[in-house]
Amino acid sequence: MGADPRDRRGRRHPLAVMFALVQAALVSGAVSYAAIRHWIARAPQEVLQRIGARHDRRTGRYHAPHPDTVCRTLAQVG
Repeated sequence: MGADPRDRRGRRHPLAVMFALVQAALVSGAVSYAAIRHWIARAPQEVLQRIGARHDRRTGRYHAPHPDTVCRTLAQVG
């Protein structure tokens, strides 16, 4: 994987987590940007935990990056 094109100050989610979410969405049958965005917005907690998504200690929940963030990052990388 190449260098992360994002500004350091705005990185909350590792690039690998974003790619893993897109891959999980594709494996789940998402074939368009809209479907990928929809899947990411509703990603199961178990999937988020396994791929290393951010964990909120206060609530105990894992958080995916916003689907817009994932799409913007994919556009920068690709």
